[in-house]
This record gives sequence, C-alpha cells and structure tokens, in this order.
Amino acid sequence: MTPTSISGDAVLSFAIEEGDVDSSSEHLDVFIDGFSLGRVFDDDPSNGIFDVLGDSSPSSNLNVSASATIPGAVFGGLISDGFLSLRFEKPLAVFYIYKLSGFITFTSAIAPVPLPATAGRLGLGLLGLGMMRRRKGGKLA
Repeated sequence: MTPTSISGDAVLSFAIEEGDVDSSSEHLDVFIDGFSLGRVFDDDPSNGIFDVLGDSSPSSNLNVSASATIPGAVFGGLISDGFLSLRFEKPLAVFYIYKLSGFITFTSAIAPVPLPATAGRLGLGLLGLGMMRRRKGGKLA
C-alpha cells in the first residue's frame, strides 16, 4: 500500500561487506529515483548527505557502511508512486563490490478512507428490505 504521507525523515543505510573502495579515487555515487544523495567514501564530506566518519575511504576492503538522512518532504515525493529506484554508480577504479546490502526506514501515515454518508442510507435500505421480506414471509407461511 502506498503511503499517503511521510511522518518525519527517512534513513537510507547500506553496507559493503566486501568490495574495492579503499582509496580516494574509489567512491560511490548514490541516487534514489534520480535524486542524488551525493558521493560517499571519497574523503570529502561536503559533497553528500552521508553520515560516514570524515567520509573517508576505508583502509580495507571489508565492512564499510554509511547512512543518509533524507528529508521527509523530499522522500514523500519520491515514494508517492509506491516505488523507489536505488542506484549506485562507481568509477572504473572500483573493480568489484561483492556484497552490498541496505535498507530504508521511514514512518508512513496511511490516510483513512472516509465512509460516505450514502453507506448509512444503504444500510437502512437493506434493513428495510429485510424487514419487508420477513413480514411477507410470515403471511405466506
């Protein structure tokens, strides 16, 4: 079910358990539905919204993680159709990424569907028909 509104911000978290992102020329650019979240693991914390200590390139190829907070107003527009396209772009210097996993957390608010006033009238009409049938049934028996 597609959320009708987002309550608060969304958080994208991901981890690379084994990959080649261990130098300043090896980084990832991250996009959700064409919206750029910036660059990560490039030794420059000013070009993305990721929470990585100094946004530095890891010293080894194992257990690299990052998270980004996406403002609720932005994320609400991205998820309004019920689908998200998450894309990672890497330069040629990144030879491999074997295992990349992640998740997005957010709080949604599904707006209740109002029951139209005619539903009450329909219920009363059906009740009346039932009572008429019962009266008819009693006379025929």
